[in-house]
Amino acid sequence: MKILALGCSSGSGLHFAQTAIEDEHEIISVSRTKPDCDVLRHYECDLMNAESVRETIMFLKGGYDGAVFYQRGRNREDDQWDNEIQVGLNATREFIRNITWNGGSSIVVIGSLAGSHAVFEQDDGYHVAKAGMLALVKFYALKYGKKGVQVNMVSPGEVATQGWIKDNPKLDDFCSTIIPLGETGDSTDITEVVMFLLEGGGYITGQEIVVDGGLSVIGQGSLMHKFGREQWMK
Repeated sequence: MKILALGCSSGSGLHFAQTAIEDEHEIISVSRTKPDCDVLRHYECDLMNAESVRETIMFLKGGYDGAVFYQRGRNREDDQWDNEIQVGLNATREFIRNITWNGGSSIVVIGSLAGSHAVFEQDDGYHVAKAGMLALVKFYALKYGKKGVQVNMVSPGEVATQGWIKDNPKLDDFCSTIIPLGETGDSTDITEVVMFLLEGGGYITGQEIVVDGGLSVIGQGSLMHKFGREQWMK
């Protein structure tokens, strides 16, 4: 497969690119820095800059079997709202609507539970961008469906590869006690779902697939009771 990959120069995005290449897929990367893996081609693009996005799309043209959007805004306090909306929402829209996709293509957008839940650790721009990206997924799933193009979102929960969990064994243990599957996930868990969707994905389009070990299905009251009993009612 010829896969267009945005924002895959680090973290879970890089893990995806490395795995896809190992599986003999061709990766065309778009980001500010080239991923540390053997991509077929790399296009340097500042997704924060609308003109840079348009110029990159002109070079890319089309003929892709799939795409994955891992990019997110950079932490810049001066213009965080514009940053998140441009990088997360506007750039995703421009690439999806202006690239020519092969019939049978699969497009996967990486979302977040912040698109449907309020979280303390992210700002309002991040929330709105992720919610808007899910709306884009549904719109283009409908628009491109007759062409055989599937469009879906994968929304990860907290993963052990994130420093604030990985560097704190006690926190990792705590997360494992409240996650229904009994352990924190990692980049492999996300990549497996993304690859499933890219390689066919069955009869699925316009959907958000949450990869969080079942944490988001727990009612808040139940979680509070469980935590209270285990921590303060001994």
